Amino acid sequence: MNKVYLILFFALSFFSCKKGENLSPNFVFILVDDQPFDALGFNGRYPFLETPNMDRLAADGVSFNNFFCTQSICSPSRASFMTGTYPHIHGVNQNNPHVDPNWESIPPVGVHLQKSGYQTAHIGKIHMAHLKGKAHIRPGFDYWYSFIGQGEYFDPMINDNGNEYREKGYMTDILTDKMLECLDYQIYPYKPIFLYLLHK
Repeated sequence: MNKVYLILFFALSFFSCKKGENLSPNFVFILVDDQPFDALGFNGRYPFLETPNMDRLAADGVSFNNFFCTQSICSPSRASFMTGTYPHIHGVNQNNPHVDPNWESIPPVGVHLQKSGYQTAHIGKIHMAHLKGKAHIRPGFDYWYSFIGQGEYFDPMINDNGNEYREKGYMTDILTDKMLECLDYQIYPYKPIFLYLLHK
């Protein structure tokens, strides 16, 4: 019997808090890009494929055998994750370098979490309107580390809180290292964190 599995990459993480501090959970959302639902080691379809970390997430977390996608195009899906709405509501219905949701009428999840006392960080691919400098930073994020469009795999241009520069290395490693750095050096260690990691 073939089953369809999807690892829930929205990992709810409970990091240690000092006694008496806010015990709100930390949220770490990790989105991988262009990975077929069955390209995971634990489902055994491809005997040569090894995905030990994802296998561990599946073993310790949740797998789904029934799921759907709001739209199977990059930008609309990412906008749906950020806003919690469908493409016909947020308006991003294709990969278009000129389109963003209307953030004022449909605020991203980070805005709501900031209002609830969270510090927020966006790390990775947004793939919506190609904006530069501070204009590239979307609302709801205390820290922004991203790039324009598809980005580059090697030695990419990065937008680090509005400052643009070329970062040496491989994009997946750069983004993962930045996520770990954010978890280690939170801006406000006494506040819960929402970390949004979107791989290229």
